[in-house]
Amino acid sequence: MTLSRLQDSLDLMCATAAPDAAAVAAVDAWSRRTGLALPAAVREFYTTDVSLELSDGGTWTLPFTNLWREFSGDATLWTLDEVLAGMGEEKVCFEADVMRMHHVYFQPAGDDPVLHHHTRGEGWSVEEEPFSGWLFDWFVSFHNDSGSPASFWGPDADHDASEERRPVLPFGNELWLRARDLPVPDAVGQELTRRHGEPTSAGATRYWGMPDGLIQITGDAGGSAWWLHGDDPAALQRIAESVWSFGDLARTLRSSTMCHDETARKLLATMRA
Repeated sequence: MTLSRLQDSLDLMCATAAPDAAAVAAVDAWSRRTGLALPAAVREFYTTDVSLELSDGGTWTLPFTNLWREFSGDATLWTLDEVLAGMGEEKVCFEADVMRMHHVYFQPAGDDPVLHHHTRGEGWSVEEEPFSGWLFDWFVSFHNDSGSPASFWGPDADHDASEERRPVLPFGNELWLRARDLPVPDAVGQELTRRHGEPTSAGATRYWGMPDGLIQITGDAGGSAWWLHGDDPAALQRIAESVWSFGDLARTLRSSTMCHDETARKLLATMRA
């Protein structure tokens, strides 16, 4: 198992991922034909299905790209065929606003490529985050949008049915922190279990639940993705302080500048002061 480059987005959306066999085959055939390769993070986004738990106990499964569209507002995402057709160019366009005034391009190099923005009348700028960070920040921006996901809360959705059957999205209070960090030694897992009891597991992810929060770790031999959540600021601070000395978390824990609530960012800044 290789740790997903898009794990932060999967954690925020409480989604599990599996390859879309048809999309994988299409990209592989294109690579053999052209000798080109999609950057790994972009490839994963376009060739993965995700599944979200529903409030009635069911599961909602759809392509990762369609989950983005559920939270996209009026923005447009290029299809896989359109992206592949653009490969070979210096920059590959993949997203635009509804008026086509603003376009986003990835640079077709590296596993998690640099992004470039072009706004009509203003010119070019470089995204601070790579592709994976752009995707995560997008989901953060629209996570609490009243019309998202569109299939459940959009203008054409059956809102009465959605009250009974909707995706479970528990992190809307934005009291979470995340990190990409070192591989997790057995001793750390044992200590977390001593404090919080046996974790539940799903694949490479372990969950230590508590009455007012969560510690979640997804890892492989190359590294780990941490997700911390608290029901209130005091709980998040207590949880963050409890793992502060593990690995390099004191340096790698972060929130997102796209959060509407600044509590988690301010809490983290205070802890580092």
